[in-house]
Amino acid sequence: MATWNGGSFPNGALNLPDNRIGIRDNFIYIEDTLGADHFWANDAAKDGYHQQVNMETKAATPGVALDSVFYTNTVNNLKTTKDEKILYYRAKDHDGNALPAQPLSFGTVWAYVVFDPKTVPTTAAMGAWIKKSKNITKVGYNGNTAKTFSFTMTNVTPDTNYMIFGSVARQTSANSVASISLQNSGTTTSNFDVLFTTSGSPTGRTQSGLSITHAWVMVVV
Repeated sequence: MATWNGGSFPNGALNLPDNRIGIRDNFIYIEDTLGADHFWANDAAKDGYHQQVNMETKAATPGVALDSVFYTNTVNNLKTTKDEKILYYRAKDHDGNALPAQPLSFGTVWAYVVFDPKTVPTTAAMGAWIKKSKNITKVGYNGNTAKTFSFTMTNVTPDTNYMIFGSVARQTSANSVASISLQNSGTTTSNFDVLFTTSGSPTGRTQSGLSITHAWVMVVV
C-alpha cells in the first residue's frame, strides 16, 4: 500500500513534475483504504456502499453530534470473565437530548417456532403444525401425563446455557388466561422440552375447555 502524504503533497513550492509522485501515492492510498471496507471500482451500482464496518472501541460513551451514533465498547462477561466487544446505538429524542446508549448485541435469537399445539404428534417430527420457524425443524408432544412439548434445533447452540421464552399466541375460548409460565428441562445443545402452565396447572393441548390454537417458543443465546 502507498503511504499517505496529504500534509506534503501537493506542495505549492514544487513544480508539477515534482508533485506528481506524491499526489499519485495519495490517490492510491485513498483507493486502497476505501476498498478495504467498501465496494470500490468494481461495480458502478455498488461502488461506495459498505461491505463491512470496522469500528474502534471507545473508552467512554460518546456524545451524539448529529441524530444518532453507532459505536463499540468493552464489557466484561461474568460467565467467562473475559472482555467482549459490544455494539451500541445512541440517539436523540425529539427535543434533541441524547438518550441512554442501548446495546445491540446483548443476545442472539438462535431459534424460534410458532406452532399449533393441538395437532402436534407424540413423536417429534416436521409437519403442518409448524406455522413458522427458524432453526427448529421438529416439534413433538410428550403425552397427556407430562404435557410437555419437545423441540429439535438443526444448528446446535454453543452450550446449554441458553434462555427460552414462549407463550400462547392466541386462543379460541372466552376463558381468560391468568398467567402462562415457561419451564425448561433436560436441555442439550440440539434438543429441549417445554411445559406451558396456565394458572399454575400444566396446559398441554387443552385445559378446562381452553383450546390453544397457536403457541410460540424462542431460544436466545
